Amino acid sequence: MRRPSSTRRDPLDLTPILGLVAILIPMLLMAYLPHALATIETRVPAMCASCTDTDEAVPVVPTVHVTEQGLRLEQVVVTSGTDPDALELPCADTCRHAGDYDWAGLQEALATTRTETTGTGGVTIIVSDVVAYEVLVETMDACRERVHEDGTREPLYPHPTLGAAG
Repeated sequence: MRRPSSTRRDPLDLTPILGLVAILIPMLLMAYLPHALATIETRVPAMCASCTDTDEAVPVVPTVHVTEQGLRLEQVVVTSGTDPDALELPCADTCRHAGDYDWAGLQEALATTRTETTGTGGVTIIVSDVVAYEVLVETMDACRERVHEDGTREPLYPHPTLGAAG
């Protein structure tokens, strides 16, 4: 009787295929863009000095630094009729809660800056790592609008941008 012939096959080497997949998957993921992550508005500078419009005011974007010592404002108008400057709004001791910060002083400086200068409606908020999340939310709310005692709302800077303290 004949013995059935056994054909011995070598195992299939999948290493080249796995290498190809390892290269293709990140490339396909980078090519897939479901939405735009950020938009940066830019302006092309003029070709000559006499070509620029000198009457156009430079937009002012205030910066709010939130730390455990208080608020530090940059590019804000402190006194009407003056150029933007820096302002410190410290806490009495260490700021532990959102109620320890001077939100009224922040809103007053932002309201004066908004009426005295031209801007894009943006404010940059830079928060220290040790500041609580609730303080960040309160800072964004204080920068967006001011609610007066009679219930009227005054828009301040409706487009806050978050930055990182380094």
